[in-house]
Amino acid sequence: MAEWNIPGYTLYSTTKTAIHRFADSYKFDNSNNNLMTVYPIATRTKFFEKAGGNSMPIPFPVQSPETVAKKIIKGVLEDKRKLYPARLFRSIVMINRILPIIKPLYQLHEQQKQKEWLKTNHSSRTP
Repeated sequence: MAEWNIPGYTLYSTTKTAIHRFADSYKFDNSNNNLMTVYPIATRTKFFEKAGGNSMPIPFPVQSPETVAKKIIKGVLEDKRKLYPARLFRSIVMINRILPIIKPLYQLHEQQKQKEWLKTNHSSRTP
């Protein structure tokens, strides 16, 4: 979320971006300390269930909390500074630097999913 904001997650991605910027600054101010920043993709936790019920659209791709935890442990052991637990996302970020159309297309796709979900799940509510 710090690198690719997704429609429907404004507040959440804002907090992740703040952590991302804090980590960048902290590394300059405290070069002797170890700090690893982790950039997981959507992780299948109860977050989505609690936020919007079972029908809430989950951003693609998704990984398990176990996968993220294993990658974090490996990253700590290897003294990583930055960690992308999903190779797919890391690859997409790098490709998007060359072809900057991937991110906007992804965001548009996620926005359409979010709008459809809102329309389906909130159409009976009145303002």
